[in-house]
Amino acid sequence: MPDVLQARLTIAPDALFQDVEGEIVILYQDQYFSLVDVGARVWAWIAAHGELDGLLAALLKEYEIDEATLRLDVANLLDQMVAEGLVVMET
Repeated sequence: MPDVLQARLTIAPDALFQDVEGEIVILYQDQYFSLVDVGARVWAWIAAHGELDGLLAALLKEYEIDEATLRLDVANLLDQMVAEGLVVMET
C-alpha cells in the first residue's frame, strides 16, 4: 500500500466543501462531513497544494506533539478520507 503521506492527493471532484468559520463542511454522495482544527488544516492544504510537503513541519511548530504521533494521526485521517472517497491518491 502506498504511503499516503508521500502521495499526491486531490479532493474528490464531486465533493462540495466550504470553510465556515474554520470548520470545513463537506457534502459528498449525500453524506455530510465536518473537519475542524488539524483535520480542517489538512483538507485546506490538500485543496491548495495536493501534496503534504511543508504541512507536517508547520503543524509540528504549531502544536505540542512529537513527529511520530503527528505522522500517524495525519496518516490515519488521510486513510479515512481515501476510504470514504473524499480524497483521491494519484498514482
